[in-house]
Amino acid sequence: MIAVCEFSGIKEIITKPLFTIYHNPANREIFISNENGVDLNTVIIYNQIGQKVIQKTEINDKINVSMLR
Repeated sequence: MIAVCEFSGIKEIITKPLFTIYHNPANREIFISNENGVDLNTVIIYNQIGQKVIQKTEINDKINVSMLR
């Protein structure tokens, strides 16, 4: 597959994530790392059945999720 792309002139496209969220699973807090200068205006977290459980508009580098346990 790589050889085919090289011969056809198609360059490999590598994209960086806009942000990273870690630790998953989390007990107390999750951290948001933003290395590309993207502004996050709102963070919304949903549970497994699609219910909104957290919505934050004032975002720093961490979000307390301890109430979700």
